[in-house]
Amino acid sequence: MNIQLSWKPFKNSTLNVGKLANAFFAGLFSYDGWDILNFGAEDVENPKSTMSFAILFGISSVAALYISINLSYFVVLTVPQIESSVAVATTFAKASLGSFQYAIPFLRVVLRYLFAASRERQLPAFISCVNIKHNSPRAALVFHATLAIAFSFLGNIEELINYVAFAQWMQRSFTLSALLYIRLCNLPVHPEAIRTPLVMPIIFLCVCLALVTVTIAQNFKTSLVGLMMLAVGLVIYVLFIWEKTLQRFECYRRIASALNEYLCLFSQIAFNGIIDIGNEPEESKPLQH
Repeated sequence: MNIQLSWKPFKNSTLNVGKLANAFFAGLFSYDGWDILNFGAEDVENPKSTMSFAILFGISSVAALYISINLSYFVVLTVPQIESSVAVATTFAKASLGSFQYAIPFLRVVLRYLFAASRERQLPAFISCVNIKHNSPRAALVFHATLAIAFSFLGNIEELINYVAFAQWMQRSFTLSALLYIRLCNLPVHPEAIRTPLVMPIIFLCVCLALVTVTIAQNFKTSLVGLMMLAVGLVIYVLFIWEKTLQRFECYRRIASALNEYLCLFSQIAFNGIIDIGNEPEESKPLQH
C-alpha cells in the first residue's frame, strides 16, 4: 500500500473567491446527476414518487463511489505519481487494469436530451431517429459523441468544465427565476409536477447567482466564454427556429426541408430506425381557471 499519513490535503490552499468558484464548478459538475436525471424522466414509471428517491440514492451512491475511488488511487499510486499525472484516472487504470483500460471509454450511457430536443423540433429531425428493435436514440448518441470528440480538442479539460459550468449555472438562474414566478403567481402547472418547499428554489437561486456573480467579477475570461456560448445558442435559435427570420422565406424553407429529408433518410438507413417527431404545435388557447 502506498498510503502516506504525512500527506496534507489542504496544503497551499487558498481563499480566493474566484478559485473557490472554479472549485465549486468542478465539484458540482461531478455530482450533476441530480439534474441530468430529469432528462430521462419520460423513461421512468411514476416519476413523481420515483425521482426524489432516485436523486437522494444516486447522490449518496456517487459520493460513496468517489470516496472509494480516491482511496484506491492512494493504494495503487504514490503521491508523486498523482501530483505529476495529467489525468489521475488514466494513470490509475494503466497501473491496475492493464489492457482492459482501453475498454473504459466505451462503457458509457449517453443522455436523451438531444433526442428530446429534436423530437420537440428544437434540433434537426434526424437526431430523433430511434432504432426499430431497441427503441434506442442511436442517432442522438452518435451526434453527442461527435460533439464530445470535437470539444475535447478545444482546450484544457478544466477550462472546458468551467466554461460549460458557468453557462449551465447562469441558465439555471433564469430557470429558477421562472419557477419562482410560476410559484408566487400561482400559475397552472402540469398535474404530475413535483413540488418542493418554496425555500429550496430560493436557496438554490442564491447559490446560482453567487457562483455566476463571483465568476464574472473574479474570472472574466471564463464568464466571457460562457456568455459567448449562450449568445451563439441564442443566435442559432433566432436565425433558424424563430418564425420571423429565415423561416418566413419560402426559398429557405424549401432548401431546409430537402436537406432535412435527406438527413432523415440517411439516419434511418444507417441506424435501422424511424424518426420520432412530436405533433405540430397546436394553436395556443386561453387557460381555463
